[in-house]
Amino acid sequence: MKKKILLAYDLGASSGRGIAGEFDGRALKLRDVCRFDNIPARTPSHYFWNIFGLLQNVLNGLSEFRKQYGIPPDSIGFDTWGVDFSLLDRRGEILQAPVCYRDSRSLAMDFLCFSRIPQFELYGKTGIASQPFNTLYHLLGVQVREPWILDNARTLLLMPDTLNYLLTGSIGCELSNASTTQLLQLNGETWAWDVIGRLGLPGHIFPTVYKIPDQRGVLLPGIREELGWIEKVPVNATGTHDTASAVLALPTSEKSPLFLSSGTWSLLGIVSDHPVAVREAMEQKLTNERAADGRYRVLRNIMGMWLVNECRRIWKAAGARVDFEYLDAEMKATRPFGALIDPDHESLFHRGNMVEAIAALCAATGQRAPVTQGEYMRCISESLALKYKHTVLNLSRLTGIQPESLNIIGGGVNNRILNQMTSDATGLEIVCGSSEATAMGNLLGQLRSAGEIEGWEQAAQVAVQSSPVERFHPKACDDWEAAYRDRFLAILAK
Repeated sequence: MKKKILLAYDLGASSGRGIAGEFDGRALKLRDVCRFDNIPARTPSHYFWNIFGLLQNVLNGLSEFRKQYGIPPDSIGFDTWGVDFSLLDRRGEILQAPVCYRDSRSLAMDFLCFSRIPQFELYGKTGIASQPFNTLYHLLGVQVREPWILDNARTLLLMPDTLNYLLTGSIGCELSNASTTQLLQLNGETWAWDVIGRLGLPGHIFPTVYKIPDQRGVLLPGIREELGWIEKVPVNATGTHDTASAVLALPTSEKSPLFLSSGTWSLLGIVSDHPVAVREAMEQKLTNERAADGRYRVLRNIMGMWLVNECRRIWKAAGARVDFEYLDAEMKATRPFGALIDPDHESLFHRGNMVEAIAALCAATGQRAPVTQGEYMRCISESLALKYKHTVLNLSRLTGIQPESLNIIGGGVNNRILNQMTSDATGLEIVCGSSEATAMGNLLGQLRSAGEIEGWEQAAQVAVQSSPVERFHPKACDDWEAAYRDRFLAILAK
């Protein structure tokens, strides 16, 4: 077959990248096209994403693609983080730049929500854990604090479909990302209209939900003119939520694999044919997001490298050395199982002085706070590994699935110290796949929508054939079990 060359845009909460995928009918070969920063801007009112700056970076990437290959891509697809959105007015213009999910406008909106719909009833209808960053609470924040914006809104678009819209004019919301809003039906592929109505949100702003293998459109004439192209380049449906795409590229053919998408956030879950929406799952903050193939990702959101990156930001500002080679060496030189924290404590969520926040959390739990950079790194890493263990135990019990291995994907595959800690803590073999699994899954979704891949079984085969793996095996499990049982559970209970 003729080689297909596609372009995946993978945008995270701190950076974005354009990755070309060369598909020969058997495997994908990935190649960098462009990389760029994606940092929200602070104004007196909100943290805003620079949506038009992102659009310009996308256009620059398209030009760079043509420089590298001499032709436009056979297909383009977008994935981003979940929950954040833009609102269009009646003319189709963006009313307000998208607000970052860490913005404070959603504060206390859970209390308002639960006064209208009890929490467990809401969980039963949507299957999504109530988190302050969910689209639902940000929309309530707009409703209460900036009602004129909703009054003038005609269409809601999540971040990847905002970019789709700006490039093609197409309007819709892809299934996997729609599920992160906490406004999609748990059992079905349509909006939870009862929830939307009882919350007093305007139903007309919610667009049609689509999924792979839909085709979204082609680049608008004005975009092609700006690029100097005459070809009609399709933008195809893919898993527009980054973790949904990443899961498509797991280096396994297991039917219900255990996965950890490791990056700014750690998303730890199991792919399942069925959701889990019992009360204990809600209490453990398990969420039932949709997979790109329509199944469920029963998972927990855990604050991952956000903790490290925020500490590095503070240390760098103080003039300290912050490269990972140095920090890893410092961590190795410190004794195991010093201070431990709950990585998901609410005091660690917002941008601020993470070093002071961790120290305060240790003091509040009667522990000596870390002092050196190495002690902070070990505190964060060991706490994450123990939180992974806790989550795996809950997932296994509530889904009835007993995994033998944990598939790690994303940038965290390069964190070999944490990967070994995770194996030791969980007692599981760790299988590390591609650091660009999200881009690879994005490309697989595009190939499925373009008819180049016949079904999801073939997509899984391509993922396995395209992914080199590294394995970690458990050691010193007794020490980790003691730390979990004797100390960590008590910290979680506080």
